[in-house]
Amino acid sequence: MRKLFLLIVAAITLAGCTTSYDAVIGTDGRPLSKEESAKVIRNTVRSKVENRDFRILVDEMNPISGPTLHLRDNDWALEVHRDSIGSVLPYFGRGYNVPYGSAMGMHFITRMDSYSVEHPKDNMWIVKIRCHTVQEGYDFQIQVFDNGRAYISVNTRYRDMISYNGYVDLRGIALKRVQ
Repeated sequence: MRKLFLLIVAAITLAGCTTSYDAVIGTDGRPLSKEESAKVIRNTVRSKVENRDFRILVDEMNPISGPTLHLRDNDWALEVHRDSIGSVLPYFGRGYNVPYGSAMGMHFITRMDSYSVEHPKDNMWIVKIRCHTVQEGYDFQIQVFDNGRAYISVNTRYRDMISYNGYVDLRGIALKRVQ
């Protein structure tokens, strides 16, 4: 009985050690290799950032004065489209002289005042966006990585700084989990 138990534990442990990755589906319907998938994802992320046409889905919120909060649903996003920016981001933190009605977070669509892209490392872009609404101004600094992960930092005049972790929405390329 003990040998059977140890055999089951060993089998479960070995099954948990398998690696998996998101593979891109090729034109023939088969998943591409890990290296080819990474190249397709990198090129897709690069073109989205350079064309000012990307959406970042947020899965974590990092308030400056509190613990990291995991966001359960994928309803939170930051979207850039040509000369406009749309934000549906939650906010948790301290507000100073906050305008009426802004307790629900950072929800707006507005034109960008400035947009710049830097490429300090081979696998990373830094996008800086400045915009304003009627109530307040926003400075976004977005770090986008080759694998699609993103880090958003937001500074405003009337609130504490906050940051978010997420990933670039890669809809348009077919992904499949490969063991």
